Amino acid sequence: MTWRLGEQAGRIFAHVSDGIAVVDREWRFLHVNPEAARLLRRDAEALVGRVLWGEFPEAVDTQFWEVYHRALDRQEPESLEAHYGPLGGWFEVRVFPAPEGLTLYFRNVTERRAADDERRRLLRRVTGELRRSEQMLELTDALARALTLQEVADLVAKHAHSALGCLFAGVALIDEDRSVMRYVSMAPLPDDVVRKWNEFPLDIKVPATDTARRGQPLLYADQAQIIEAYPDIVADLEAAGTKAMANLPLVASGRIIGAFMATWAAPHACDEDELRFLQTLAGQAAQAIERAQLFARQRSVAATLQQAILPRQLPTEDGIELAARYEPAETGVDVGGDWYDAFMLRDGRLALTVGDVAGHGVAAAALMAQLRNAARAYAVDGHEPGPLVTKLNRLLAAASPSADALLATVVFAVLDPRSCALRWTNAGHPPPVVARPGVSARFLGAVHGPPLGVDPAGEFTQAQEQVSGEAVLLYTDGLIEQRGRSLTDGLAALLDAVVAAPEGNLERFSDEVSMRALTRAQREDDMCLLVARCTAR
Repeated sequence: MTWRLGEQAGRIFAHVSDGIAVVDREWRFLHVNPEAARLLRRDAEALVGRVLWGEFPEAVDTQFWEVYHRALDRQEPESLEAHYGPLGGWFEVRVFPAPEGLTLYFRNVTERRAADDERRRLLRRVTGELRRSEQMLELTDALARALTLQEVADLVAKHAHSALGCLFAGVALIDEDRSVMRYVSMAPLPDDVVRKWNEFPLDIKVPATDTARRGQPLLYADQAQIIEAYPDIVADLEAAGTKAMANLPLVASGRIIGAFMATWAAPHACDEDELRFLQTLAGQAAQAIERAQLFARQRSVAATLQQAILPRQLPTEDGIELAARYEPAETGVDVGGDWYDAFMLRDGRLALTVGDVAGHGVAAAALMAQLRNAARAYAVDGHEPGPLVTKLNRLLAAASPSADALLATVVFAVLDPRSCALRWTNAGHPPPVVARPGVSARFLGAVHGPPLGVDPAGEFTQAQEQVSGEAVLLYTDGLIEQRGRSLTDGLAALLDAVVAAPEGNLERFSDEVSMRALTRAQREDDMCLLVARCTAR
């Protein structure tokens, strides 16, 4: 029997906002409401009695075909959302089966899908911008702590890789005479490419130089675009695996200092968001590079001044071995107040001193030089350690107005190479260490007075110790102080380092002690180490 739709049901369906069509088991239309006719672009009365698949043959073997047949066979409701080309849109369909056929409810959801797609696009954009904003904040924070060009270049490359998925990200800088450009880092490019392009003349035509000369971004979405602009670098593009490229100028204080390059292993067109990110990244990188270059110049000046104050070479004397180390702080640019000195006295004894003036800068360096030279003069004049440091204390008090008092700590010692007698005094300084490497180590714990400058009228005493065959270590607090570690723990770590260091050559011993005692990743204070060993028998 043919399934018939009642007139009353038909009148009801006419007022439903969805399109409704009823088909029998032979797929003939029994009823089509006005909305369905509008959506299907057909006359409702003309469709009645026609076969669905004959009227809409493009739907055969599509999702519509599969879902409708499954609903009819299983007698279970189905639904789908699919695109139907002949009607030019997306349709949401709900299928309700009965033994006699199917009732189809459907609506055109093209506008809703477009709105959903737009919302998703906006959400992706906002999410991407938030993610890149977070990445840029992380980069800005990290660059604020970066002190060297290498640190800056590594951070920029890391964040470019993370944010953009690029193959290579590098910084090329123009040298001071503006004749060549040099890459700070070219990893992970092949060695042949690195050797060829690590340094190149500024006047040749390549992406980095053109970017620097023009002062504007140069973007190439695929390899064909790059080759069209730079046909001479085809082999290098192939060797580096470069299929797309972005170049941006690095501008610091209104001056172009280089170029930032990012490359991709597949065609890649930078959208507006990525371009903004790249421009911000290049701007942050340029500022950090300028700071790093200034830091390097200042550190070079400070290091030169510091080395000029320290002894150029240690004395050589039978029965005495000497080694010394000086390492400036890694977090500052001012010359420090740490010093060491070693010199022979007229009576054949060896004078040893290590000191530390509070603070950094020119004032600390000037006072350091004054105390060092005065100690030499007093020692050559025959003063023993206690009286000598007493005179240094008075000299400092006279040089320092009470309103702006200067402080310094110092250990001064004399070592007799014939008897291995060590005579020393300590003015508020970390205690010397006497050790037999691999066996034992101990502090010379006597402190003979406060730091210089605390008590202008103070008198300093001295002590004596036999140190035959033992290493005597004088050092500044940069060897034992570490953020988050107590002074007691620092001193204990030093003793452990001294015992663990290899016996034998003092140079190697000094290196090992410095390395083992300085466990922190970044040195926050200057460090002096002076090691002497009396070998007389």
